[in-house]
Amino acid sequence: MNSHITREVELYNCLLKTLRQSLHRIQAHQTGHLLGEDYKEVLFQILRNEVPSEWLVKCYQIAQGMNLSQFLENLNQRITFIQKWVKAKGFLD
Repeated sequence: MNSHITREVELYNCLLKTLRQSLHRIQAHQTGHLLGEDYKEVLFQILRNEVPSEWLVKCYQIAQGMNLSQFLENLNQRITFIQKWVKAKGFLD
């Protein structure tokens, strides 16, 4: 796999890991676990349809200025494109 696409995949994996960790913490809060101040801010940003600042740090520049709905749609499109590209080039064989 060329170095550019490898770097992109690494960045998206890091971003997805951060999203997953944040959402798991917030989900745990629903079952009675305490939510730290940093995750309270993530939750409040999500409720305001904002991309959590914790996610933006791990993110591509184009995400700046997007609301959460736009961000998630854009992220889905980017991941789908990368998956198709990697599969078409045979990098997963």
